Amino acid sequence: KIEFYPLLWMVLLIDVVIYSIWQTSSGFQIAVNRYRWYAVVRVFSAVVGFTLAARFTQKFGIVGIVAGFLIPEALINFMLIPYLTFKLIQEPVRRFFGMLAAGALLAVLQFMVGGFIGSLSLPPLPSGVMTGFAVAALGLIFMFALWFRAPERELFKAVCKISFNFLHRSIKSAIKI
Repeated sequence: KIEFYPLLWMVLLIDVVIYSIWQTSSGFQIAVNRYRWYAVVRVFSAVVGFTLAARFTQKFGIVGIVAGFLIPEALINFMLIPYLTFKLIQEPVRRFFGMLAAGALLAVLQFMVGGFIGSLSLPPLPSGVMTGFAVAALGLIFMFALWFRAPERELFKAVCKISFNFLHRSIKSAIKI
């Protein structure tokens, strides 16, 4: 049996946040098929992380392993990956950092909503479904209000209208049967 270790739990939770930023930034680079530097950075992070983990294990045990990989990940995911993404999308600096700040605010709100729903003592399935819908709704609101420009908003509205009409027709035909 593995004993509960609060410091390890805290480090792993921090790791989750760092990896969510990595997934967001890297997803864009991979989607536009411009990930050469991203791949180089990932290999560098793995080598440095392995080296630090090997060194920290002797002094801190299992927490040292996690911390050894966490340090290069944090530096790369908070500094280098957003910079590479910034270079790809070629946005003005102020707008780009505004989007990053809005993304950080969104992540905090989503964690808070998820924590609140988790504290309601609901069974796991309804709690998971409610959390999923709430997090997705927050993401859509932020995306529409803060990140989309006018043409993207119009396209989003058109897709929503088509989807709503399709859903409406499907429900009507199901009720008639």
